[in-house]
Amino acid sequence: MRRLFNHQTIKFATFAALANHKSNIRAALRWFAKEHDVSVRGVPLLADWSILRDRIEDRGQRARLYGLMRYCSGPQFRAGLGQ
Repeated sequence: MRRLFNHQTIKFATFAALANHKSNIRAALRWFAKEHDVSVRGVPLLADWSILRDRIEDRGQRARLYGLMRYCSGPQFRAGLGQ
């Protein structure tokens, strides 16, 4: 029985439980604030950033840049789209 519960297993279970609690707290705060149309991922993309994202054909690059695009949408940075 001692081998089944080593310190690495306990760390993983604790980390997973903490992530689950954080997710549940965020959902509860959104529910109490009656914010039902809020993106779970944070700031929604501005229209310029959505256009730029859709122009990236490589799925891997698009996924890696998506967080940066969301971050830039928050303070209202505009994407420089060269026509």
